[in-house]
Amino acid sequence: MDLIETQIAVTRRHPWEVSRFRFFAHILENMLITTDPVRVLDAGAGDGWFAFNLIKKLPQGSSIVCHDINYTPRHLATLKDQTSPGVTFTATRPEGLFDIVLALDVVEHVEDDTAFLNALVEEHLGDSSHLIFSVPAWPALFSSHDRLLLHHRRYSPATARSLLNVAGLHINASGGLFHGPVIVRALQVMIESCLGQKPAGKPDTAWRHGPVITSLVGYCLGADNALSRTAAFAGLDLPGLSWWASCQKRP
Repeated sequence: MDLIETQIAVTRRHPWEVSRFRFFAHILENMLITTDPVRVLDAGAGDGWFAFNLIKKLPQGSSIVCHDINYTPRHLATLKDQTSPGVTFTATRPEGLFDIVLALDVVEHVEDDTAFLNALVEEHLGDSSHLIFSVPAWPALFSSHDRLLLHHRRYSPATARSLLNVAGLHINASGGLFHGPVIVRALQVMIESCLGQKPAGKPDTAWRHGPVITSLVGYCLGADNALSRTAAFAGLDLPGLSWWASCQKRP
């Protein structure tokens, strides 16, 4: 979750966030062929929920460094109280190479996305390391939701691939993610274009529905994620609300 979204109390995670975690955890589990500890950098880690859950799935002794330049002393004090063994937080860019670098829904927040990603690759990605990357997809879907989250842009798959290519990365697998929700967002954009943009406010990511609706939404998103994985590894780039890629440095 982005730090801007932590301005509200979150007691239950949105099924979208849970589904997103499960998707990338599955990608990482299939990618890791070692039982040795791995060192992970989560760039733009937000409130750390993703890292807290990921550390449980990594080999024993692994570590995750959560880096976000927007962490304040208050954020860091709060996160320190909540942290899990192996997970640390810093507002200062860490040093050294990592086995896995996560750049999940972060570059859209950065004005100079090229410089940000290039530095991430040059300073933290080793020759055998992996970068897992995701961005909000399709510029035409830019909406009030993006403005509330302080996004600078959304990406077409071609633009995202170009960004990774400029950073010297080879894409091992890629594709759209959240194919059903892209229809909902398109309808939202159409309504906004007819009725006008929503006034600025605070993002509300609280999930207030009961167990039946939560389970139904979670099941649908799980099936959607399975379609994403199947399509990506079959070389099909189905349109989705997000676009993701698993990359390594080019030789």
